[in-house]
Amino acid sequence: MVRFRSTEVIYSISTYDRFLTIAFQADVENFLLKFEKLYSLRFSDFASVWKEMQFSYVNSGQHYYTFIRQFVENCFFVLKKFIVYPKNIFTEVGALYLLYALYFKQLIKDWVKIRITLDEYLKLQDLVERLRQEQQLEPLFCYAKLLTNNAFEFVFQKKPLAPESSSIKCKLTLDLKGILNEDNFLEKFTKTVTNYKDALSKFSVENPGLGIFESTILEEIQSTVDSLEKSTEPMELPPEDNSIYERRTKIKDKAMSVRAANFNAGLKVEIEESVSE
Repeated sequence: MVRFRSTEVIYSISTYDRFLTIAFQADVENFLLKFEKLYSLRFSDFASVWKEMQFSYVNSGQHYYTFIRQFVENCFFVLKKFIVYPKNIFTEVGALYLLYALYFKQLIKDWVKIRITLDEYLKLQDLVERLRQEQQLEPLFCYAKLLTNNAFEFVFQKKPLAPESSSIKCKLTLDLKGILNEDNFLEKFTKTVTNYKDALSKFSVENPGLGIFESTILEEIQSTVDSLEKSTEPMELPPEDNSIYERRTKIKDKAMSVRAANFNAGLKVEIEESVSE
């Protein structure tokens, strides 16, 4: 949760993240509007708008790694829209300049890459080709530098998709069980560990300086399986909660039955009236 001290309002992280994205998009729209009015594709004119709107402080107020990383990802997502759905060449180049500037201005150690789908890549290549024909070298240099620094991550989806953690745990359990049960793996592995211990003991008799340690690998495997199974088991309600749940279910069923009875009674009256008419 995030607390804004000035208003003493508590927001969830997702709400806070959405507010930041909306605010950033509004700033970008104002930025590109100012840049568009200059009728220029020069980076120096872009830099003057950057300074005027104080975009150097775009990450100001972000103190946590997770927030910064998510915010940068959202910034790239917003900026790409002005290239994919362009208003004119000036807003396209302005968005490209912003991608360039924000990518190389990241505050975190592991820089966030710019996710690019096939459709977005084709739109970007269309812009690059038009710039080549017009011999606009400054935006082409920025694009080339992004490519050289592996700034783009070529992906299938615009945003990452992932299963819920519970699904991942279940899959891990099933995969691990499948491996352990395949061709009596666990039984064979236990025999291998036992033979290794016996061979090591015999070898240590001839080599007293050899250090012998007790292997716990079998116990660790079993413990891992048990913990995974426990984490994926459905949580049982305590007796008190179960009784509350049962009472609420009975009340709900009773209310629904009364409602159904009233509905049927009303329907019967309507049918009788229509028949009598």
